[in-house]
Amino acid sequence: MNDLLVFNYLQIRKTFIMKRSVLFLGIFLASMLSCTTSETTTVSESKTSVKTQESEVPTEKEEKEAEEETVVTSVELKGKFLRELDYGMREHLVILEVNGTPQTIDTIAACDPINKKSFAQYDIPASAKSAYGGWWAGYGEYYYATIENNKAVVYYGWQDEGQEDSGYHWEVKKLKNKQ
Repeated sequence: MNDLLVFNYLQIRKTFIMKRSVLFLGIFLASMLSCTTSETTTVSESKTSVKTQESEVPTEKEEKEAEEETVVTSVELKGKFLRELDYGMREHLVILEVNGTPQTIDTIAACDPINKKSFAQYDIPASAKSAYGGWWAGYGEYYYATIENNKAVVYYGWQDEGQEDSGYHWEVKKLKNKQ
């Protein structure tokens, strides 16, 4: 009799587990379908809003005309101390001001102004308007700003005490906003 009770118990448990699994599977599928439906709705709604906004978005020609109208008359780099980190390391913002409008371009460890008389020492051209940077713990990061074709251009350079070549590896830093 005990064997029959155990067998019946196992059958009932097996049936219960299967029904529960089917129930969870049904709930899962229903939630997936509702997610798919809401995503489709969201996508179609955003497509509609994009279409309505297309007329407000300036064309490439209008953007070029706006850029031509904006004449860059002044560029200046500035450094701003943020905080002291572990082991005496400091964190500074490098800020570019174009026609008096500031834009943060990076965060570096050492950020001191570089005097125009010292530009040649850092391979910075004499035409540069301002420069900032510094050396900390065997690594240096440097920036200089200039005006090229009526646009603000920022160059980023670096040196490492372990580098096998010489120089500052200057390259144009891409800015978030067009200047």
